[in-house]
Amino acid sequence: MRSKHLLILIFFGFTFVHLNAQNTSLSKANKFFENRQYEKAIELYEDVLTQDNIFEAKYNIAQSYRLLKKYDEALYWFDRIMQSNKVQNIDKLYYAQILQYNQKWEQAKKWYLEYGKTQKAGTYQAKHINKIKSLSKSNQNISVQLPPFNSENSEFGPFMYGEKIYFSFKKNSPNSIASGLGGLISNIDIYEAKRGSRGNYVKKEKLSGEINTKSNEGSIYISEDQIAYFSRSKNMNASILNNRKNEILEI
Repeated sequence: MRSKHLLILIFFGFTFVHLNAQNTSLSKANKFFENRQYEKAIELYEDVLTQDNIFEAKYNIAQSYRLLKKYDEALYWFDRIMQSNKVQNIDKLYYAQILQYNQKWEQAKKWYLEYGKTQKAGTYQAKHINKIKSLSKSNQNISVQLPPFNSENSEFGPFMYGEKIYFSFKKNSPNSIASGLGGLISNIDIYEAKRGSRGNYVKKEKLSGEINTKSNEGSIYISEDQIAYFSRSKNMNASILNNRKNEILEI
């Protein structure tokens, strides 16, 4: 009887140690994932999966590969999680995008439509999937050239209007940090460049007047009725430029 009890205790002790080690590995993997250390997270998640078929591990591997833009590997793992009822609605969009990156057009369209049942963006993407497919086939004929006003600094958010192109400009310096979402971004202003006689854009110039301030201005858009909208980081209200009424600045 004592031997039987001893075996039971050994069994439960081994099980406890095994589960504890597994939970520790999963916790470490989740920590790496939260800190965007996706390669390290994947390695630990795969170790966890050698011991047990845990959905959370498979799900986070799929998301890790997606965020690393390794779409072949992401597709492999998304194929394995999308039949589960634990996935979220946004995962339908991610799956469609990954299928699209892998040129699986009909499957991508199917999942865009699934996402479109609750979000109009999905229906829009499904509607235009054939156009995207056509562009992807002809992209070997597309060449990309930098405009003359492009520099070692950051130019982004272009908007073409008439014979000009408007964009945001940030001068990079050791005292400013631009690390994406959550980073400190400073000294952003709106610039313009005119189209020259040969059709190319010439030297950029900072917009004059009151549009640029000590705050960060960017992402300008000018509507057909000549109303320009742009963002300003320290103003919760949208800034509006109307050159017909000359409320802020006449371009």
